[in-house]
Amino acid sequence: MNLNTNTSMIQEIQNIEPPEIPKHFNDIILKNFCNHKIIYTDGSKSNVKTGLAIITDEETFKFSSLEINSIFTIEALAILKAIELTEQNWKNTKSFLIASDSLSSILAIQNQGTSNEIIKNIQERASSLAPRSVTFMWISAHKNIPGNEKADVAAKEAASTNINIPKLDLSSFKDTARNSLINSKKIHQRLWDQELNNKLHQIKPFLSLNPNPPSSTRRQQVIWTRMKIGHTNISHVHLMRRESRPNCKFCNNAPISTAHLLLECSNLSEQRKIFPHLTLRDILIIHIDIMHNITQFISPPFLSTLVHILPVYEIMCPSSIVTNTTNQNLIKFIIKINYGGLSIFESSCLKLNFPAYK
Repeated sequence: MNLNTNTSMIQEIQNIEPPEIPKHFNDIILKNFCNHKIIYTDGSKSNVKTGLAIITDEETFKFSSLEINSIFTIEALAILKAIELTEQNWKNTKSFLIASDSLSSILAIQNQGTSNEIIKNIQERASSLAPRSVTFMWISAHKNIPGNEKADVAAKEAASTNINIPKLDLSSFKDTARNSLINSKKIHQRLWDQELNNKLHQIKPFLSLNPNPPSSTRRQQVIWTRMKIGHTNISHVHLMRRESRPNCKFCNNAPISTAHLLLECSNLSEQRKIFPHLTLRDILIIHIDIMHNITQFISPPFLSTLVHILPVYEIMCPSSIVTNTTNQNLIKFIIKINYGGLSIFESSCLKLNFPAYK
């Protein structure tokens, strides 16, 4: 398969002033393509529609395409439609030059190993034109090349007006797959919107990716996720033991849970003064830096820095860490909800000469 492409303007326009580009293009046409029929193509995408146009000196063709199509697909469809028109409308013309400002489309046509269905169709149909010839040329957009400017206007009209124009029901596999993914996300979001009593829904009402704390490990991310959904050892171990749900051991006024300890427990109100109006969503979803401190702290290697920082809220001075029983309880809680025991905490306290909480 021998396809003719021309991308010489990429380098040539580097040394040409913008007002001189139209003249330079005309010189190329007169020198190399004076016996060719010149066809300009362009594509456009608006918020609700997509359109494409094919322009010659005598005629203008406008088409709409599927809304799911990317701008690359639309530009490629315009080139494909131009080839179809050479087969149907200009059978007596021997040579064609299809000029497009879509460099990605021209480069894709050069690629003999492409997997894109539309590009492969272009290659096959261009080859089938033999003995007639077609050359695909890249031209710079918005440089006052008359044919390109007309194609640009016509494509935008096709994508923005309600006029009755033919529609091309073609798309690439990539565009179809992307659209299916978008629709799937919309369906899942509608289902998730109904889970009003779900603990995670209360802090994450929208199904979107949330960034992990910078430089976090896999273990830290697991801990972070457990705290988001509220499934921790201290709040769920009673289910494994087939026991009733215990009350908070700090205040004994409410069933124990991650949300209660981070937001509600009256005996931990002092630790919450640094951000008194934050919600659980603020702590676990929005303020990544806060969660990073939590996950860094409860990782065993970080316990050695306990004398320098009180994780979670970072408000207590080093001297009060040792003497403040409530702080020791909170430290014990954070470790226990993720590691299921106090052996790590107790051994670390011994190394640091801390009185282990009993």
